[in-house]
Amino acid sequence: MTEKEMMEYEVPYYDNWEDVTIFITGLEKMHHDYGTRANALSLGAEAVFKYLCNKLGVSDFQSSWAALNFVKRIIPYKHGFKIIDYNKILYPQYFYNKEDFLSAEEILNENLQYFKNCARNLLKENESSSWKASPDVIEHWNYILNLKEKK
Repeated sequence: MTEKEMMEYEVPYYDNWEDVTIFITGLEKMHHDYGTRANALSLGAEAVFKYLCNKLGVSDFQSSWAALNFVKRIIPYKHGFKIIDYNKILYPQYFYNKEDFLSAEEILNENLQYFKNCARNLLKENESSSWKASPDVIEHWNYILNLKEKK
């Protein structure tokens, strides 16, 4: 499969583990380039994920939570992350709703104590580290520490 074909491939729900392992073995044995390696990893993970969702009988909510938890475990988002559905930009009931599209300042204000604690901890880590943060970054951390909550 080419990278484009892999990007468009719909991984089926497998009923038995043997079919999952056959699929994964096929991915493993393919000739890969830089792009297809990453796609093979994604397709294999999706096959296992769908198999377990099917076998465990999880709800859509549970599978969505598990997918986000997987992203959190694989990519070290130390301070959280948010997925934004850009499709909502196309519909006015979402476009004008500030809860759907917060600015960085609004996110900071809504979570000010959390980010103040993060900035404080990063400043402490920076003091004892042999690798020092940029003066611009230190200035930003201090900026966060000195913010007042907006009502």
